[in-house]
Amino acid sequence: MKKKILITLAVLVIIVVGIIAFFVVSDIQQEKKFNDEMLALENMMNTDELDFEAIYEKTDLIVTKGDYGIIEKAIKSYIKDTALVAEKIIDAMNSEEFGTIISIENFEEDGKEFTESKEFIKTTRENLEQYKEEYGNQFDEEKIMSYINDKNLDEYYVDLYKNEVLTVSQEDNQTVQDSIDQVIDLLDKMEDAIDYLIENKDDWNVIDGSLMFLDQDKLDEYQDILSRIE
Repeated sequence: MKKKILITLAVLVIIVVGIIAFFVVSDIQQEKKFNDEMLALENMMNTDELDFEAIYEKTDLIVTKGDYGIIEKAIKSYIKDTALVAEKIIDAMNSEEFGTIISIENFEEDGKEFTESKEFIKTTRENLEQYKEEYGNQFDEEKIMSYINDKNLDEYYVDLYKNEVLTVSQEDNQTVQDSIDQVIDLLDKMEDAIDYLIENKDDWNVIDGSLMFLDQDKLDEYQDILSRIE
């Protein structure tokens, strides 16, 4: 009888050890998948030209399970939301109209009231100011943690999430904020040039592909405004 008990206990020990080993191996596998996925995302985000479609496709796919799956989903949701704002910023700043507002072609087509030019400047400025706020909010700690709140995770996984997201450099955020400010400043200076042409619409004309002023002082004032843009 004692021998049977010992055999039964031995079998139970083997089963328990096997179960523990299974979960340990499974956990290690999930950790590796998670780390590989985070590295892949980091490489995608650290390129000169972001492929937003690829980023969105990557962030929509969850490759891990359990607690790793929960933090992977939270991290990817955060990255996708941030990328969505970044894409809007890039699209706004890369508008082709930036290069045409102060041009002879635009003076002929939209002068001398420059209705479309004024509307573009106004709309673009408002959009950029909104995107700037949205992007900055993505770096607020409360906002970052909102993606993982109420998930009932162990401290280890919360710390892992923080390590991946909260360590995002504030310098990167500041660089984007500064870039937006520079573009808004450019818009303001371009608007100054347009406003000057509107206010002095009787003193200039486009002749043979060139902007000509009737008064030299007016020309000097306009060129001074243009010099601030350059």
